[in-house]
Amino acid sequence: MGILALLLLILSVHLSEGHFYHSINILASSNVSNSCVNGTYWIYTYFGECVLTSLQYAAFIIGLFSILFWIFAQLPQLIQNCRTGKADVALSALFLLQWLGGDLTNLIGAFLTGQLPTQIATAIYFVIMDAILLTQYTYYFVKNKKNSSKGYRRLRPATPLYIVILCGGTFLFANNFLSINFHTPKAVNILPGRTLLSTDGYVVDTGSWEDIVGYVIGCISALLYLGSRIPQIVKNFRRKSTDGLSLPMFIMAVMGNLTYGLGILLYSVETIFLLRKLPWLVGSIGTLCFDFTIFIQFIIFGLWRKTKAKSGIEGGDKSSFLQNSGKNHYHSIQ
Repeated sequence: MGILALLLLILSVHLSEGHFYHSINILASSNVSNSCVNGTYWIYTYFGECVLTSLQYAAFIIGLFSILFWIFAQLPQLIQNCRTGKADVALSALFLLQWLGGDLTNLIGAFLTGQLPTQIATAIYFVIMDAILLTQYTYYFVKNKKNSSKGYRRLRPATPLYIVILCGGTFLFANNFLSINFHTPKAVNILPGRTLLSTDGYVVDTGSWEDIVGYVIGCISALLYLGSRIPQIVKNFRRKSTDGLSLPMFIMAVMGNLTYGLGILLYSVETIFLLRKLPWLVGSIGTLCFDFTIFIQFIIFGLWRKTKAKSGIEGGDKSSFLQNSGKNHYHSIQ
């Protein structure tokens, strides 16, 4: 309800053309392209999105909420890893690698298609967060393996090496991107979200190699996002546990994907528009069934653990009762 109230407040400010809305436009760049004369200045300036209607404005604000959810999504898992020290036990290496792969391809595509520095900076942030998670995984894998070899035989010895190489390459890649003077972005429509390549102009409008490559990379990124949950689901099933996983991380991932998909659908439901957005819709809304599967695993394995613990306590009490009864019977005979 709080989010809905905030959204309605923003929409009312937009429609009222009051002092606050006027101030926002003054802060934005006055050099707005002639192709977006009637659009919202600050959105076009900082995000490259030409917002003309109230519905498009609502879609954009919902997309901003998607960014906020994704910015904080991985923090609970980072904290959980530090608390438990079992990142390598709880998380699937393939899950983390595919997540990193999706964000890396997203970043490369954002650069190739000339996105704004704000979008590229956000993509870099996601890649860095993925790299930190992988670094934690490697650190606890090595640390726990020194303490005990139990439970790690299934993982190939080369896995930590691959992760270290990927993390090192990721940081070098991000560092080089930060030093680049980005060329002027094209006037394309961009809906914010974890996947930033949701532009209108790919393939159909221009047919340039940058747009084609960007669209193809966007499809690859969407497929990596879509399949990333499967290794984690399999690992949870094999362990019969979700211990060490952060439920808030998956909740925020669901909220991020829901708001992102809703933002696209609110923007337009025209067939050609949805076809151009299809890879990003699949990469966001398509993951929800896997996320809900993980939610079900949290519930089932949580109940199973409680039942097992309860039966263990009852079994222990029954054993103690039998032992005490035997002792009393022995003493009575004497």
